[in-house]
Amino acid sequence: MNNKLIYNRPAAYWEEALPLGNGRLGAMVYGGYEHDVVSLNFDTFWSGTVRNDNQKNSPEDLKKMQELIVNGDYKEANNLAQKLFVGYSDAGAYLPAGDLTLTMYEHDNNRMESFVLDMENGTVTEKFGKLCGSFGEQPPKYHTRNMYISYPHDVMIIDINACSPVSYCIGFENSFVKTITEYENGIGVICKAPTSTNHGIVYDGSKTVSFGLVIKAYSDCGTVTAENGIIEIKDANKITVVVSGETNFVSYDKYPDESKDLLSVCDLKIQRAVSDGFDKVFEEHIKDYKELYNRVKLDICESDDTPADKKRLDYIDGKHDDSLVELMFNYGRYLMIAGSRKGTQPTNLQGIWNRKIAPPWFSDYTTNINTEMNYWAAESCNLSECHEPLFKMIEELCKAGERTAKDMYDCSGTVCHHNTDLWRMTTPATGSVRWASWPMAIGWMAQHLWQHYEYTLDESFLRDTAYPIIKKASEFYLDLMIKDKDGYDINYVSISPENAYLLDGEVCFAAKMSTMDRSIIGELLGNLIKISDVLGISDEVVEKAKKVNLSPFKVGSEGQLLEWCEEFEETEKGHRHVSHLYGVYPGDLLHGNDELMNAARRSLELRLANGGGHTGWSCGWIICLFAAFKDGENAKKYIDKLITDSTYPNLFDAHPPFQIDGNFAFTAGVAHMLLQSRKDGEEYIIEALPAIPKSWKKGSVKGLRAKGGFEVDIDWDGDKVDVNVKNLKGNKYRVIG
Repeated sequence: MNNKLIYNRPAAYWEEALPLGNGRLGAMVYGGYEHDVVSLNFDTFWSGTVRNDNQKNSPEDLKKMQELIVNGDYKEANNLAQKLFVGYSDAGAYLPAGDLTLTMYEHDNNRMESFVLDMENGTVTEKFGKLCGSFGEQPPKYHTRNMYISYPHDVMIIDINACSPVSYCIGFENSFVKTITEYENGIGVICKAPTSTNHGIVYDGSKTVSFGLVIKAYSDCGTVTAENGIIEIKDANKITVVVSGETNFVSYDKYPDESKDLLSVCDLKIQRAVSDGFDKVFEEHIKDYKELYNRVKLDICESDDTPADKKRLDYIDGKHDDSLVELMFNYGRYLMIAGSRKGTQPTNLQGIWNRKIAPPWFSDYTTNINTEMNYWAAESCNLSECHEPLFKMIEELCKAGERTAKDMYDCSGTVCHHNTDLWRMTTPATGSVRWASWPMAIGWMAQHLWQHYEYTLDESFLRDTAYPIIKKASEFYLDLMIKDKDGYDINYVSISPENAYLLDGEVCFAAKMSTMDRSIIGELLGNLIKISDVLGISDEVVEKAKKVNLSPFKVGSEGQLLEWCEEFEETEKGHRHVSHLYGVYPGDLLHGNDELMNAARRSLELRLANGGGHTGWSCGWIICLFAAFKDGENAKKYIDKLITDSTYPNLFDAHPPFQIDGNFAFTAGVAHMLLQSRKDGEEYIIEALPAIPKSWKKGSVKGLRAKGGFEVDIDWDGDKVDVNVKNLKGNKYRVIG
């Protein structure tokens, strides 16, 4: 098992720093003997505030749009869509809190021995050269810093150990409006989020989120004082720095609580940690963290201590060491545990780690692929609890989207478009039809609710959480759809996310029922019907769903699955999105139909032949698709490509810039290569090693989950495969492969 990101130097820039987190508090550790920086984030520290961006469309305009689509007048439909289904305000931005700085003075010039992210323990450790002692029989002694963020205690701990007295000063820096309070042994900071950071930091008097941060230091000897916003520790051998944060965010639909005593809340967390004792804080952190991380173990090569940056550079040079594949697989699981825990916000474009005041794409939730991709590995990799923040956001979007459905489309049910944020924006984004006019986000995200049930068979969750949302989303699409001239039910507001086609030389985006829309709606309504069977529910929405007549999938002149309802000329044959292959992965609508699976495979081949898969997250999707096609060699080819072309030195995924979705897709893809499952009648099919490459000749994987409530261990050596299935729900199953 390769579980450590090992380096022998500190980070020179953010994409070399090492991440820590507990879902609420995120940290990027730079390392460094004389001067260390820890960049901090809070999951609810965003710009903006509660708002209503809904715009009401007239029945006449909606009717006109329907007529244009039915009559195939797509050029004019695109022009009208730009008026009706493009928004006028941006999402809020996910903001950095600032930098915690640790500076040592009166020091020796010691070099870094190691800088390690230990994913088995959820810690970052810095070890520096010999600080004291002789080279004789006395064993070497080191200066170390050990850092972790506890979920049970909700604090960050920095343990500093030296073999002779040292002195530090600790401060906090950022660019926002803030006030500083001094304690006997620490400082408190209150900081207010700006209204906007799109064009510089703007405060306009809106009720934005504030965070409180308390940093306190404890030492075994020497003195600890605070003055001028700086903590000074003098002549100490052991120092423990405790960091606690809190925001006054209440809910997406309520203004922040400006009466909340943020520093008192932070201080209480620190007092609890001190009272319990730092040994107990660490023990509870380890117990909590390992219970999640240790569920799955992958072993396809020998473990080694080669620095991660050397492994990466060797991989780029063509030395494809599978220890880096193991490391990347485990890194995705680690980042999910560190970034998504019960009661926190779901992971955004950058997880919970962002250093930029104006981050790319606002570091928001891009729901036409990226947000969903973040959670592809949650169920299969036995981290079902980490899925919970996404479910909570879907519930909130479902409620917020009811008004948008009514105002924009004159429909019942609920809708969300391709972007959202902390304030649960459900209206279209600004800009172009190309991305904004896509009302399918709730439909896609609802798949995660059904998938959670498929893996856990939790009927309470199905009844109380999944069914109400899936029903609301179904109501919207049932209302939205109209009949085309062939009698098929179509979505008349339909694009294929961020892609375009040519019509008589003119670039267009909207058309009649894109393949992705058809797939999502078909899957959603199918899941609604399945849920009604499981729960014994029969209502008007279910009966309407049973009568829907969706258009068939279409195959083009080159044997490819068409992306739109017609075979248009493509503007970008190597487009990064492969939305029309949704029914292969993450959906399964095309499975079991050889003709359509072959057509989907041909579409992928054509996309890749023209340069597709060139971004990190897109490459991750392709790993998953080839795994679904049972093609281990090509899945491994794109594993190699993602590592080679789309990773930073700290193994964060490069879109570029950094987006965390590629890390999660990598882990999901490897899991899908090792295990696939489905229900077939009254039994479940568990397929072992459906898509492993020839190079993985021997190995094992423990603890993956299969649909139907199974936990699966697989050992293999050449053609010999042993599968052990833990049947958690008592269902019938059959193992193949």
